[in-house]
Amino acid sequence: MRVATILTTAVIAMASMSVSAAELSVRKLDLTAPGGTLVSTMDHVLARAANGAVFEVTGDGSVIDKSGAVQMPEPGPLPLPLVKDGRVAISPDGRIKAWYNSETESYGHGALGDPVEALSLVVQEESGAPAIYTVTADEVFEDLEPRIVDLDREQQGRPEIVAITASSTGGAGIAVFGLGRDSDGNPALLRLASSARIGAPYRWLNIAGIADFDGDGFTEIAYVDRPHIRGELVFLEWRGGRLREQAREGGYANHHGGSTVQDLSEIADVDDDGNPDLILPVRGYGAIVAVSLTPDGPRRIAEVKIPSAPLSSIVSTSPQSAVYLDRDGALYEIRWAP
Repeated sequence: MRVATILTTAVIAMASMSVSAAELSVRKLDLTAPGGTLVSTMDHVLARAANGAVFEVTGDGSVIDKSGAVQMPEPGPLPLPLVKDGRVAISPDGRIKAWYNSETESYGHGALGDPVEALSLVVQEESGAPAIYTVTADEVFEDLEPRIVDLDREQQGRPEIVAITASSTGGAGIAVFGLGRDSDGNPALLRLASSARIGAPYRWLNIAGIADFDGDGFTEIAYVDRPHIRGELVFLEWRGGRLREQAREGGYANHHGGSTVQDLSEIADVDDDGNPDLILPVRGYGAIVAVSLTPDGPRRIAEVKIPSAPLSSIVSTSPQSAVYLDRDGALYEIRWAP
């Protein structure tokens, strides 16, 4: 009877555990000159070396010299200028652009390298007139590139714009904007929702990824709360036009203080269960992990120690791989398999 009880308990325990599992590995790729920039275009992942050479990085880990044959992407002309170090977001279909405009030093935090922040979010559909949202009172955009995402996942719907804001009273938070029209019929941005702020000035968060991480049909915004000093991974669920905190777990990082690089993370279905997972470093940058969002909260499904911390964006090169540059410009590939 005791043996039967033990076996029954073990079976129940095994049934309650997620069977999803995966493996991560890392290797150094052969980049003939130290890299300085890593970007993803519609067709290529490109590494620009400090000496100006341009290399294509493929999904099998090949590094091909493309100097003179491929140009690094540059933003085209804009009706309103970018803020310092800002980047233009472009929707997957290429029809919508979003960027930050109107510089200010009123907040003076410097999490992204200097005290310059933005007062305005600009969104332009194709070649139409831009829609502009300007914050008021003590608020700024403490962010360099907005995110154009269809949070509602409507087949014919228009995407939302996700941004990081900050205030001198409450610190950072996340805001969601929608495209609409004003009373005169001109393009306008509507503030649809805002998350709770961290609660103190000069406390920042960095968005890590946006997807339906738990497969329930609703989109989550994942971010790291205070990546330099606290390192909590938070999942906000977008449901019914509101943001609700769904889960939180400590031990992560996705930004180096003072850096203009915000993309130290990537999204992929690492364990091949049909749901996207989040790939990002742990606090201290000694390892990179893959995290699934389960009914019980975040769960690390794979981990690999890394020889040095990512300094560039982490960029997917295939459904099973991504690459990054470290502080010395060395190129590393992360691979995963269920």
